[in-house]
Amino acid sequence: MPAQVADDLVSTMLRALGDPVRLRLLRELPPEAAAEVPVGELARRLDVPDTVVSQHLRVLTGLGLVGHRRSGRTVYHYVKAEALVAVRRTLAHELPRMFAAARCPPRSASTSAARSSRPSSPRSPPASWSCG
Repeated sequence: MPAQVADDLVSTMLRALGDPVRLRLLRELPPEAAAEVPVGELARRLDVPDTVVSQHLRVLTGLGLVGHRRSGRTVYHYVKAEALVAVRRTLAHELPRMFAAARCPPRSASTSAARSSRPSSPRSPPASWSCG
């Protein structure tokens, strides 16, 4: 897979999976072969409005992670387990490569000591996370 395509895919997936409601939906939805759940039931389980569930299901369906089946006026949803396995496989392959490119150069002992003696802001990441 070309690097740009992989980066776009990983970025899109991380953005989609970075939403807590979407993660909860994926945990609540049964696999395709097991059963299906209507929006109203998902909304009740997650304690969010039906419209919010529907919006998030549209995003997950657009990514191919969730499927649905209509029966009369009710739409039943399920998670596509094979798609989640593919996402996991892609992330497991691509993320280490991306993080490898961001590795910091080795530090000298004096530089490390100077950094560790600096006070840190509650909002700043630990000094060990920084290359600067």
